[in-house]
Amino acid sequence: MVRCALTVLAAVLASCGGGGSSRIAPPVSTQPNTAATAAPGAAPSAAPASAVDDWVTFAHDQARSGLESAPTGIDRTTVAALARRWTVSLHEPVWASPIVTGGFVYVASDAGNVYALDAATGAQRWKTHVGPSVRMTPALYDGLLFVGVYGVEGPDGTAPTGAAFVALDPASGAVRWTAQPPGGLGVIRSEPVVLGGVVYEGVGGGDDLTGCVVGGIMALDEHSGAPVRGFWTTTALARNGGGVWSPLSTDGTTIFAGTGNLCTGNESSEYGDAAVALGTNLGVSWVAHSFDPAGYDEDVGGGVNVANALAYVSAKSGLLYALDRRSGLVIWTHDFTPWTRGGGGIGTPTGDGTMIIASGGELMQSDPAGCNVGAFDLNGTPLYTLHASYVVKGAAAFVPGVGFLGLDHTLVAFDAHSGATLWSSGDLGADMYASPAVVPSGVYTATFAGDVLAFSRGAVAPGSRARKR
Repeated sequence: MVRCALTVLAAVLASCGGGGSSRIAPPVSTQPNTAATAAPGAAPSAAPASAVDDWVTFAHDQARSGLESAPTGIDRTTVAALARRWTVSLHEPVWASPIVTGGFVYVASDAGNVYALDAATGAQRWKTHVGPSVRMTPALYDGLLFVGVYGVEGPDGTAPTGAAFVALDPASGAVRWTAQPPGGLGVIRSEPVVLGGVVYEGVGGGDDLTGCVVGGIMALDEHSGAPVRGFWTTTALARNGGGVWSPLSTDGTTIFAGTGNLCTGNESSEYGDAAVALGTNLGVSWVAHSFDPAGYDEDVGGGVNVANALAYVSAKSGLLYALDRRSGLVIWTHDFTPWTRGGGGIGTPTGDGTMIIASGGELMQSDPAGCNVGAFDLNGTPLYTLHASYVVKGAAAFVPGVGFLGLDHTLVAFDAHSGATLWSSGDLGADMYASPAVVPSGVYTATFAGDVLAFSRGAVAPGSRARKR
């Protein structure tokens, strides 16, 4: 375990200024359910009938725990009985993780389509096109399905455009409202949190001077999309980057966010390359930065996991930090890799309540050293390491004692306390940017090739697939 210096700036601010406001945009089109195809060979889960699916956001909940505590019937002794229940081929790359609740699986594609699939059969219930692309995981709260439109990167490094944040009716896919980031520039990649009737969403995009945009968090009225307030990661230059790319998280009173690098450097005097804690008024409680002062592009690319009194966060520097969530002070840290530039992963740390797991490894390309996924007890003592040949982009999902993670084109179930493999899906034929969801009705994941898959105990593997027409 390595202990590294981290500068923590305590600030009690009533509010944070800058950035501008969101604008209401015209609704996008909604396509009715004309392409539903029932999946053959569907079988029910063996989970208790009284349990309900409740995976409504990235990593299960707004603390980003990754843990399903409701009874699923899956444990160390039963997980080997998992079999594929259905596969739906969207033929569109999927970055987003599926969420599962109310008998539906919601998933979004890089082609800008949001799908509602029947959780039992995989049949398509509705499809809505929201924009050029979606790379964040939808979130379902208070009868609204929130989806961020990534937008389109500008030519020759100019600022990206076309980003939006959209609220859909989860039953029909109809658009309720649409909002845009400040000035209409940037991308929406972060997953939101919802507190007190306000939805908080990260804004990113632009890491250099040619395409630099405002980075930070916009707060919108949950039911209208009207702008309420904003936090922007730079005050010296309105368009200076510091994007919020990763999931926001909350303990119910404080909002935690990771930020990216500023276009002009000087992160230590602003809020770039940092973990930031904010009140619901988006006033800053503390900021911990920089995760690698000698490096560049050391964004906090994964979300902040809030567990007990700690906030766990990893950066592309290859460092995993456990911070005191009230002060931002470093409790312990671990260095995953020997690389100093782009050596860390972007997976969000998650755990089963007794341990934490996070990934580190070359982000943008395969490396002979591959990717290390490390497990630690809550005191930072290493427990075991999982190794993958390719970078692990997703977060692990857990039921008590068992973890699920995409490793080298394969969904793997492992013993949370030893790392031993308990079950494997076999080769799914593509990388998994998406993180799995584990709920009483089964285990769900998606691949970058566009396959959405469901597994459950007692399922009969289908002989063919349900396909999008």
